[in-house]
Amino acid sequence: MSTNVKRPRLFCDFDGTITRQDVIDVLLETYAQPRWRDVEQEWIDGRISSRECLDRQMACTRVSEADLDDLLGGIEIDEGFQRLASWARDYGFPLIVFSDGFDWIIERAFAHNSIDVAALGIRIFASHFEFVSGVPKWSFPHAKGCAHGCGTCKPGIIHRLTTPDTVPVVIGDGRSDIFAVDAADMVYAKGWLQSHCKEQGIPFHPFRSLSDVLAHLSAIYDPAIMRNTV
Repeated sequence: MSTNVKRPRLFCDFDGTITRQDVIDVLLETYAQPRWRDVEQEWIDGRISSRECLDRQMACTRVSEADLDDLLGGIEIDEGFQRLASWARDYGFPLIVFSDGFDWIIERAFAHNSIDVAALGIRIFASHFEFVSGVPKWSFPHAKGCAHGCGTCKPGIIHRLTTPDTVPVVIGDGRSDIFAVDAADMVYAKGWLQSHCKEQGIPFHPFRSLSDVLAHLSAIYDPAIMRNTV
Protein backbone atom coordinates (compact mmCIF):
# COMPACT_ATOMS: atom_id res chain seq x y z
CA MET A 1 0.00 0.00 0.00
CA SER A 2 1.28 3.45 -0.84
CA THR A 3 2.31 5.55 2.14
CA ASN A 4 0.23 8.52 0.95
CA VAL A 5 -2.98 6.91 2.23
CA LYS A 6 -3.62 7.71 5.88
CA ARG A 7 -4.74 4.54 7.60
CA PRO A 8 -7.69 4.58 10.00
CA ARG A 9 -7.03 3.60 13.59
CA LEU A 10 -10.30 2.56 15.17
CA PHE A 11 -11.03 3.42 18.80
CA CYS A 12 -14.27 1.76 19.82
CA ASP A 13 -16.20 2.09 23.07
CA PHE A 14 -17.52 -1.13 24.61
CA ASP A 15 -20.62 -0.67 26.78
CA GLY A 16 -23.62 0.19 24.63
CA THR A 17 -21.50 0.44 21.48
CA ILE A 18 -20.13 -3.06 20.98
CA THR A 19 -22.69 -4.51 23.39
CA ARG A 20 -26.43 -4.03 23.12
CA GLN A 21 -26.63 -3.33 26.86
CA ASP A 22 -24.47 -1.26 29.17
CA VAL A 23 -22.76 -4.16 30.94
CA ILE A 24 -21.79 -2.16 34.02
CA ASP A 25 -25.40 -1.05 34.47
CA VAL A 26 -26.57 -4.67 34.13
CA LEU A 27 -24.03 -5.70 36.78
CA LEU A 28 -25.09 -2.94 39.16
CA GLU A 29 -28.81 -3.50 38.65
CA THR A 30 -28.34 -7.19 39.41
CA TYR A 31 -25.78 -7.27 42.21
CA ALA A 32 -25.30 -3.80 43.72
CA GLN A 33 -27.02 -2.24 46.71
CA PRO A 34 -29.61 0.41 45.72
CA ARG A 35 -27.38 3.32 46.71
CA TRP A 36 -25.42 2.84 43.47
CA ARG A 37 -28.13 4.91 41.78
CA ASP A 38 -27.46 7.86 44.08
CA VAL A 39 -23.78 7.68 43.12
CA GLU A 40 -24.77 7.59 39.45
CA GLN A 41 -26.81 10.75 39.87
CA GLU A 42 -23.86 12.53 41.49
CA TRP A 43 -21.82 11.74 38.38
CA ILE A 44 -24.57 12.84 36.00
CA ASP A 45 -24.87 16.09 37.96
CA GLY A 46 -21.12 16.65 37.57
CA ARG A 47 -20.36 16.46 41.29
CA ILE A 48 -17.96 13.52 41.01
CA SER A 49 -15.70 12.10 38.29
CA SER A 50 -16.47 8.92 36.38
CA ARG A 51 -13.58 7.19 38.14
CA GLU A 52 -14.93 8.03 41.59
CA CYS A 53 -18.40 7.03 40.44
CA LEU A 54 -17.29 3.59 39.27
CA ASP A 55 -15.10 3.04 42.33
CA ARG A 56 -17.94 3.81 44.73
CA GLN A 57 -20.50 1.83 42.75
CA MET A 58 -18.30 -1.25 42.68
CA ALA A 59 -17.92 -0.96 46.44
CA CYS A 60 -21.72 -1.42 46.59
CA THR A 61 -21.50 -4.68 44.64
CA ARG A 62 -21.50 -8.22 46.00
CA VAL A 63 -21.00 -10.91 43.37
CA SER A 64 -19.10 -14.17 42.94
CA GLU A 65 -16.93 -14.97 39.94
CA ALA A 66 -19.30 -17.73 38.83
CA ASP A 67 -22.38 -15.51 39.07
CA LEU A 68 -20.72 -12.63 37.22
CA ASP A 69 -19.49 -14.94 34.47
CA ASP A 70 -22.98 -16.39 34.17
CA LEU A 71 -24.40 -12.86 33.87
CA LEU A 72 -21.93 -12.05 31.10
CA GLY A 73 -23.12 -15.09 29.20
CA GLY A 74 -26.34 -13.19 28.55
CA ILE A 75 -24.68 -10.08 27.12
CA GLU A 76 -25.31 -9.61 23.40
CA ILE A 77 -22.74 -8.19 20.99
CA ASP A 78 -23.72 -5.94 18.07
CA GLU A 79 -24.02 -8.22 15.04
CA GLY A 80 -21.71 -5.98 13.02
CA PHE A 81 -18.77 -6.10 15.40
CA GLN A 82 -17.27 -9.39 14.20
CA ARG A 83 -17.34 -8.19 10.58
CA LEU A 84 -15.92 -4.78 11.48
CA ALA A 85 -13.09 -6.41 13.44
CA SER A 86 -12.37 -8.87 10.62
CA TRP A 87 -12.29 -6.05 8.04
CA ALA A 88 -9.88 -4.04 10.20
CA ARG A 89 -7.62 -7.07 10.68
CA ASP A 90 -7.62 -7.97 6.98
CA TYR A 91 -6.49 -4.47 5.98
CA GLY A 92 -4.09 -4.05 8.89
CA PHE A 93 -6.11 -1.26 10.51
CA PRO A 94 -5.62 -1.33 14.30
CA LEU A 95 -8.79 -1.83 16.35
CA ILE A 96 -8.62 -0.60 19.92
CA VAL A 97 -11.44 -1.24 22.37
CA PHE A 98 -11.27 1.37 25.12
CA SER A 99 -13.65 1.56 28.01
CA ASP A 100 -14.35 3.08 31.39
CA GLY A 101 -15.47 -0.45 32.26
CA PHE A 102 -13.32 -3.46 33.15
CA ASP A 103 -10.94 -5.64 31.15
CA TRP A 104 -12.04 -8.96 32.70
CA ILE A 105 -15.67 -8.21 31.96
CA ILE A 106 -14.90 -7.24 28.35
CA GLU A 107 -12.78 -10.34 27.79
CA ARG A 108 -15.41 -12.68 29.25
CA ALA A 109 -18.24 -11.05 27.28
CA PHE A 110 -16.21 -11.49 24.09
CA ALA A 111 -15.46 -15.12 24.95
CA HIS A 112 -19.13 -15.89 25.56
CA ASN A 113 -19.90 -14.45 22.12
CA SER A 114 -17.09 -16.39 20.37
CA ILE A 115 -15.07 -13.24 19.65
CA ASP A 116 -11.41 -14.30 19.43
CA VAL A 117 -9.57 -11.17 20.57
CA ALA A 118 -6.10 -12.50 19.77
CA ALA A 119 -7.01 -13.78 16.30
CA LEU A 120 -8.67 -10.48 15.42
CA GLY A 121 -5.74 -8.43 16.74
CA ILE A 122 -7.95 -6.42 19.11
CA ARG A 123 -6.24 -4.39 21.83
CA ILE A 124 -8.18 -3.62 25.02
CA PHE A 125 -7.62 -0.60 27.26
CA ALA A 126 -9.89 -0.56 30.30
CA SER A 127 -9.90 -0.46 34.07
CA HIS A 128 -8.52 -3.65 35.61
CA PHE A 129 -10.70 -6.22 37.35
CA GLU A 130 -9.98 -9.60 38.86
CA PHE A 131 -11.09 -11.96 41.60
CA VAL A 132 -8.53 -12.56 44.35
CA SER A 133 -9.45 -15.47 46.63
CA GLY A 134 -13.03 -15.01 45.47
CA VAL A 135 -13.10 -11.28 46.23
CA PRO A 136 -13.48 -8.74 43.39
CA LYS A 137 -10.62 -6.24 43.10
CA TRP A 138 -10.30 -3.35 40.67
CA SER A 139 -7.87 -0.62 39.73
CA PHE A 140 -7.42 2.12 37.12
CA PRO A 141 -4.15 1.59 35.20
CA HIS A 142 -5.09 3.95 32.35
CA ALA A 143 -6.21 6.90 34.48
CA LYS A 144 -2.79 8.43 35.10
CA GLY A 145 -2.59 12.06 34.03
CA CYS A 146 -6.28 12.27 33.11
CA ALA A 147 -7.47 15.86 33.46
CA HIS A 148 -11.12 14.81 33.71
CA GLY A 149 -10.98 12.10 36.38
CA CYS A 150 -11.93 9.27 34.03
CA GLY A 151 -11.39 5.62 34.88
CA THR A 152 -9.72 5.23 31.48
CA CYS A 153 -8.31 8.35 29.82
CA LYS A 154 -9.59 7.87 26.27
CA PRO A 155 -8.01 10.98 24.71
CA GLY A 156 -4.70 10.02 26.30
CA ILE A 157 -4.88 6.60 24.65
CA ILE A 158 -5.76 8.17 21.30
CA HIS A 159 -2.84 10.62 21.46
CA ARG A 160 -0.44 7.88 22.54
CA LEU A 161 -1.38 5.44 19.77
CA THR A 162 -1.98 7.83 16.87
CA THR A 163 0.86 8.52 14.43
CA PRO A 164 1.11 11.15 11.65
CA ASP A 165 0.14 8.60 9.00
CA THR A 166 -3.04 7.46 10.77
CA VAL A 167 -6.57 8.83 11.17
CA PRO A 168 -8.04 8.38 14.68
CA VAL A 169 -11.63 7.18 14.34
CA VAL A 170 -13.81 7.15 17.47
CA ILE A 171 -16.95 5.01 17.69
CA GLY A 172 -19.14 5.55 20.73
CA ASP A 173 -22.50 6.15 22.32
CA GLY A 174 -22.25 7.75 25.74
CA ARG A 175 -20.91 10.17 28.30
CA SER A 176 -17.60 8.35 28.65
CA ASP A 177 -16.81 9.25 25.02
CA ILE A 178 -17.21 13.04 25.18
CA PHE A 179 -13.50 13.74 25.63
CA ALA A 180 -12.49 11.10 23.08
CA VAL A 181 -14.40 12.79 20.26
CA ASP A 182 -12.34 15.95 20.76
CA ALA A 183 -9.21 13.93 19.95
CA ALA A 184 -10.67 12.23 16.87
CA ASP A 185 -10.47 13.09 13.17
CA MET A 186 -13.62 11.08 12.46
CA VAL A 187 -16.51 10.28 14.81
CA TYR A 188 -19.30 7.71 14.64
CA ALA A 189 -21.96 8.42 17.27
CA LYS A 190 -25.29 7.06 18.43
CA GLY A 191 -27.53 7.57 21.45
CA TRP A 192 -26.51 10.17 24.00
CA LEU A 193 -23.21 10.89 22.25
CA GLN A 194 -25.04 11.74 19.03
CA SER A 195 -27.11 14.36 20.87
CA HIS A 196 -23.97 15.74 22.49
CA CYS A 197 -22.20 16.09 19.14
CA LYS A 198 -25.19 17.89 17.66
CA GLU A 199 -25.36 20.32 20.59
CA GLN A 200 -21.62 21.03 20.50
CA GLY A 201 -21.35 21.29 16.73
CA ILE A 202 -18.99 18.31 16.52
CA PRO A 203 -19.03 16.66 13.06
CA PHE A 204 -20.08 13.01 13.26
CA HIS A 205 -21.54 10.13 11.29
CA PRO A 206 -24.68 8.65 12.89
CA PHE A 207 -25.02 4.89 13.21
CA ARG A 208 -27.47 2.40 14.64
CA SER A 209 -25.36 -0.74 14.24
CA LEU A 210 -21.66 -1.34 13.74
CA SER A 211 -22.67 -2.71 10.35
CA ASP A 212 -23.41 0.93 9.43
CA VAL A 213 -19.91 1.93 10.55
CA LEU A 214 -18.35 -0.85 8.48
CA ALA A 215 -20.34 0.12 5.39
CA HIS A 216 -19.26 3.76 5.66
CA LEU A 217 -15.60 2.98 6.36
CA SER A 218 -15.49 0.47 3.51
CA ALA A 219 -16.85 3.06 1.09
CA ILE A 220 -14.11 5.48 2.12
CA TYR A 221 -11.08 3.24 2.46
CA ASP A 222 -11.54 0.25 0.17
CA PRO A 223 -11.33 2.33 -3.06
CA ALA A 224 -8.34 4.27 -1.70
CA ILE A 225 -6.56 1.05 -0.85
CA MET A 226 -7.18 -0.35 -4.32
CA ARG A 227 -5.92 2.83 -6.02
CA ASN A 228 -2.76 2.95 -3.96
CA THR A 229 -1.79 -0.70 -3.87
CA VAL A 230 1.48 -1.31 -5.68
